[in-house]
Amino acid sequence: MNKYKYDVSLRIRHPEMDPEEICKKLGMKTQRKWMSGAQRKTSKGVILDGVYEISYCSFRLEHSKDLDLIEFLRECNERFNPFKDFFKHIRSSGGTIEYFIGWYFDGNSGEVFDLNLLSQMTELNIELSLDIYGEKGTGSGLSSNDKLTK
Repeated sequence: MNKYKYDVSLRIRHPEMDPEEICKKLGMKTQRKWMSGAQRKTSKGVILDGVYEISYCSFRLEHSKDLDLIEFLRECNERFNPFKDFFKHIRSSGGTIEYFIGWYFDGNSGEVFDLNLLSQMTELNIELSLDIYGEKGTGSGLSSNDKLTK
């Protein structure tokens, strides 16, 4: 398999929880956040129509360039283990928590998300979201001659 690069964020959504409460509890600064009911804005502060329906926090999780994705996720699970009860509360009150992964590669790439890793994530109530960026210029990694079949 080819080498790849990745970025990981922890994203938390909740119907009404204050993002400041989440930041304070985790001891982390957000990359982006908003409160349900607040005026919608772009990341640069330009006001948009409507209000946010849910509260949202996104925390960028920094990693060493030498660390593969699976090992980094294991480290993250250990880091967030002390917050297991808080994450359970978020989920039980209508919220979601996820690792949002941007996965960048040329050619083909892959990883095995083993049962131990997935089990740790399940215990922490953390879902997995992948945004995959394949071959340059094609977006989907398919050529115009490729056909998708069932």
